[in-house]
Amino acid sequence: VFLILFVFAAGWLIKKSELSYKKPFGYLALLLVGFVVIGGIVLAYTKIAENIEQQTFESQTGGFLFKPFLMHALEARHRGVVGRVVEIGDGYLTIQTPRALEKIMLTDASILPVQPLSEGIFIMAIGSRNDNNFIVSKLQIINPEEMQMIRRGVRRRFGQFQSRHEIPDGKGF
Repeated sequence: VFLILFVFAAGWLIKKSELSYKKPFGYLALLLVGFVVIGGIVLAYTKIAENIEQQTFESQTGGFLFKPFLMHALEARHRGVVGRVVEIGDGYLTIQTPRALEKIMLTDASILPVQPLSEGIFIMAIGSRNDNNFIVSKLQIINPEEMQMIRRGVRRRFGQFQSRHEIPDGKGF
């Protein structure tokens, strides 16, 4: 967006000013690229992306422009799924994704992580879909710093994680 605005501003500046008109276009092009790179770095360290995401999903009118772009990122995939583990069963896991609960089936051929699986962790599974189930070929635990948009989507839909083994006062069994 900034590049487009800056190109129009540069065109207007070239049209109205003799000073910029006499400069080689290479300088102007470097200035444009530098502005976009520095602007991108500054925006990457701000919370503007999270604010846009929040407006998109929490407001009916505020995020109508960005919703088509963000919703595509959260759609179901045929070969992969990411979510928070809420149930560990015999040969299957139930995970929360930004869309819904999903049951993923573990097989003898599934490549599982070295770390033990536990409720509340985020995982990424690669495999294939079969009817309503997802058959896992490889499973990986996701680091807490990764896939923040997926994590926020799961929290938006299901809230903070609470183990099935805890009672509401937090004291457990």
